[in-house]
Amino acid sequence: MALEYKMKEAALKSSTGTGKPQVVRVAFDPPLLGYEEVKPRLLGLKADADSALGTVRPNPPFGSIRFASRTPPSISHNC
Repeated sequence: MALEYKMKEAALKSSTGTGKPQVVRVAFDPPLLGYEEVKPRLLGLKADADSALGTVRPNPPFGSIRFASRTPPSISHNC
């Protein structure tokens, strides 16, 4: 699979990049069987890279998620 990327301006200042889009070829082993396998494989590669770099963020515990109340506000009619 060939991926095209362009470096951000800040990264260009600290490197010798030209600002033109670059192409990198990623070989998948085992090969992808179809387009529907691309996203899950790329997410797996990202997870592996995050783990190797130590940048994995733990998932928040389920109990810490708060949802807003869906009760409609009361309306008073002064007739």
